[in-house]
Amino acid sequence: MIKKGFTVEYKNDDEGWLAYSAIEGNAQPAGPYIHTRIAQSTDRGATWRFVKTVNTSYDDTIEIVNQGAQKGVWRYEVAALVYDPTDSGREWKLFFHRYFWTEKTDRLPAYGWIGYRTASDPAGTWSDEVALFGAGQFPPAPLKTQINLNNLHADLKNAVAYSEPGVIAINSVIYLSLTSIAKDGHDRIFLLRSDDHAKTWSYVATLLSKKEAEAFGFRYFDGSSLAQEGAGFFLLASPMKEDPQHEGTMIFEFENIQRGMLKRDNGNLVVRKYILPDEKVATNRGAGQSDYDARNSVGGMIMPQFNSKSYPEVFGIYSTKVSLAK
Repeated sequence: MIKKGFTVEYKNDDEGWLAYSAIEGNAQPAGPYIHTRIAQSTDRGATWRFVKTVNTSYDDTIEIVNQGAQKGVWRYEVAALVYDPTDSGREWKLFFHRYFWTEKTDRLPAYGWIGYRTASDPAGTWSDEVALFGAGQFPPAPLKTQINLNNLHADLKNAVAYSEPGVIAINSVIYLSLTSIAKDGHDRIFLLRSDDHAKTWSYVATLLSKKEAEAFGFRYFDGSSLAQEGAGFFLLASPMKEDPQHEGTMIFEFENIQRGMLKRDNGNLVVRKYILPDEKVATNRGAGQSDYDARNSVGGMIMPQFNSKSYPEVFGIYSTKVSLAK
């Protein structure tokens, strides 16, 4: 069992929940099955215990354009969990990237979407999956999503897929960050908002572009999450030089999250902190798609790291002890 792609969310000071990807199977380097599972902490991140599986990865055969019927696996990755206390009966919301995988072609992000489920209790019964966000003509028919995100703003018109959701609820408004993927690779991290508990969505702004990544010596950003510390709101994102090499976590503070504005100095983005992977742990696939909840005070910011030396447990989730307040 190996784990990657996660988010941490607290209901109160003593009840923390972790949604994470659990990878099973004998495929190389890992898989092929990737499930979404839930764990709980009652000691502010010192320890976690498995609670249940929410999304179960499974075998299927689907029609692929110009390839015909292909056998493969539906995967559920990069889960993002949020507590929305004013939405009675649907207080907990889970966003994730569902996509099809085949042994021949590996990931097929065009045959996928951002999925969504709700529950009144993470340990209880979850709603049926909603295929929420698609990208233009993807996924192709007969697959279908509720919302074509490419129609929301010109910044998204070239996207072929979306991934890596990050989420936070602020006074009944849900903010969702996503990575936009174009034909030539990662394009940008952008922000959406919902004022009606995830029923409808509007585009806010591009948060991080390839141009801004290049200013820091990288190619692009990926793996974002949204967090709060005191009165401040923060964007966590992982810079990348080569896919799939993540290079730690950069932390940016919002000037105004309602407008999707990050703090700048003379037009340049201000990096609040840059947390590098543990060089004793992280190997060729790096680390950095982190998440943070201030009430996870023992564990601090949590970060996935890839360690090929620990095969088959190559993906791990690590407590960094990092606080955004210090």
